[in-house]
Parts: sequence; structure tokens; C-alpha cells
Amino acid sequence: MSAKTIREINDKYRYEDKKPGGARDNSLVSCAQCDGYNELQYIYDTKLKLLVSERKITEDKAIAALEKACADLKNPRARTDFYRKLSEILGVVIK
Repeated sequence: MSAKTIREINDKYRYEDKKPGGARDNSLVSCAQCDGYNELQYIYDTKLKLLVSERKITEDKAIAALEKACADLKNPRARTDFYRKLSEILGVVIK
């Protein structure tokens, strides 16, 4: 694994949201980008960015953790499993 950006992670996956705003959307994580919405960027911005700014983790470790979680979890990826995997990789609690 060697992604340096979220875009590089996105490029490894294909995703077409056939039911935008579907009932299960909030409970799942997509590692690809679809129609301008980037789930991994959202997770970085809302869950990891503060940890980076507080120097609890580095940006490189955050990107590597996103990449590994995407690779390790089978699709469809449950959000709870994804956050649990990030927590395990980074050694901090992600909810």
C-alpha cells in the first residue's frame, strides 16, 4: 500500500450509486468517489483532520489507515466496522 492522497485511494475502486440517498447509505462506507461526493474525504475531514492538527497522528498515517481499512474490509463496508478498523490501525478511538 502506498497511496499518498485520498484521490489515489479512490482511484483503486469503482462505485456507482444506483440509489442515491438510499436507506443504507449512512451505514456504509464507499472507498470510491461518486458524483462529486467523496466518503473518504468526509471521514478525513470529520474524524481524522482534528487528530492530525492535534499531532496525535500524522497526515501520512491517516491516509495509510484509510487505504488499509478499504483494502481489509470487504464491500459493502459497514461504517461501524470501518471506524473500528481505523481505530485499531491508528491506536485512537474513531466513532
